[in-house]
Order: sequence, then C-alpha cells, then structure tokens
Amino acid sequence: MTVAFVIALLAITAAIGLTVWTVRNETVYRDVARYAVTQADLAANLIREAGEEAQKVVVSPDTAAEALSITPRLIAMLDVFSDYVVVLDRHGNALYQSPAMRRLSSADSLILDTQLPILPVDSAAVITLPDVKEKLLVVARNIQDSTAILGHVVVGAPTSDATQFPRAYRILFFVIAPLFIALAGWRAYAAYAITSQRVARITHDVAAITDGRSLHRRLNIQNAGQEFEELVDTLNAMIARLETSFMGLRRFTADASHELKTPLAVLRADVERAMSEPISKSERMVALEEA
Repeated sequence: MTVAFVIALLAITAAIGLTVWTVRNETVYRDVARYAVTQADLAANLIREAGEEAQKVVVSPDTAAEALSITPRLIAMLDVFSDYVVVLDRHGNALYQSPAMRRLSSADSLILDTQLPILPVDSAAVITLPDVKEKLLVVARNIQDSTAILGHVVVGAPTSDATQFPRAYRILFFVIAPLFIALAGWRAYAAYAITSQRVARITHDVAAITDGRSLHRRLNIQNAGQEFEELVDTLNAMIARLETSFMGLRRFTADASHELKTPLAVLRADVERAMSEPISKSERMVALEEA
C-alpha cells in the first residue's frame, strides 16, 4: 500500500514536470520566434533605409545577376547583430553573413546554405547545427521598398540556453520533490504500521472471546486510537448484549433444572421401589401408576 502511494506520487510529480516542461518550451519558442522576427525586421529596415540614404542598396544593372550590393558601411552596421543573420537576394544567393555565421564550421554552414534559401518568408523553422550543438529558430522576412521585393533577411536565434530547464525547476523537481515524496512515503508507512498494529490488537482481543464464559472481557479502548474508538465501543456494546443474553439463558436453564429435579427424583424413587421390593404384582402396578 505504501509502495503504491509512493509510486502514485512519483507519477503525479512526473506528469506535472512534463506538463511544465512542455508548456514552458512552447512559451520559450514563441518568445524566441518573436525576438527573431523583431531582429529580422530591424535588419530589413536598416537595409531598406540604406537605399534611401548614403549607404545605398543597389540592384546591379546586370540583369542576369540581379544581385544586391551592400556597402561596407551597411555591413559594419549589420555586424552589430549577435545572432545568425543572412541577407539573401531574390534568387536565394547569400549577400551578407553575420560574424556568428562566419564562425560556423563548413558542415554547419553547408546545412544553413542548403536550407535557408528554401525557407518560406514569414515562417519559422528549427535547424540543428551539430558542430556547435545548437538549435536555431530561423525566420525569414522580406526586404522590400514601395516598388519591389529586393531580397530576404534570415535571422536564426539560438534556443539551447532559452529552453534549458531553469536551475530553480531542477532544484524543485529533482531535490525538493523527491525529499517531499520520501517524507510522505515514510509518513504513510508509519501511519500504516500503527494502524496495522491497532487492527491486529483488536483482532487478537476479539479472538480471545471464544465462548460464553469469556463474555465478561472487554476490548481495550485506550490503545485503540481515535479512528478506532467508535468501532471498539460498538464491539464492546455488542459483547455486553451477548453477555446479557447468555446470562439470561443460564438463569433459564438453572430454573428449569430446579423445577424438574424434584419430580424426577420422586419418579425415580417410585420406579426403584416398584422394581426392587418383593411386593405383589398388583402393588407393583400401583407403584408404577403413581410414578
């Protein structure tokens, strides 16, 4: 019973922990996606405004390439972003990569170069980079002016730190909760042991009342415990009623025996006299009739 109680507590704790983990991850990913969208919009606005100011964004006159040209000053402004930022032209060609992107290994860069050009605009995706052991939540936003779409900005925000289980949660679920479950299990075991002892004591006392001669005994209410006091009172009242009934039966038996003792004695004497004395047949018949 105690083991089942502890297992139930563990299951409930695990279910609560899983629910907290799931809800928190959903909230964290939503917040990270909102942050990535904000960063992408900020980068797109910088590029768009650069086309209206000195840091001009130029569409190459080479219609075969149709590539965006980003000035060094704009590159310096975009390098301020600490996240993974890529600027793509309308055909998915990379025009700019942030310092975080340039620090990636060739394997991780190949993964991003393959997946970023096909990422739908205004959508989010999670891309795993095995070498840096990081999961990026990636969003793509358009770079457009009043006339046309110039290209896309893709921003990848790291999620590992954000989705890591907080220290307070780890302490709660892996230290405090097990201690609480252990304490509750010990308390349940102690309560079960005490209750079992009380039930065994009551059972022993009831079993000791074997027949009518032991109905004068009563169950001890002092060590029965508060939860069993009413039961012990009820059993004692029942034993008292049984004792009263047995005493009445004994009195009836004694009275009946007394009432029958004298006539039977007289009858026995008459029969013995008729059978033993040397009397005539007629006298013997008279004696037996009187008996």
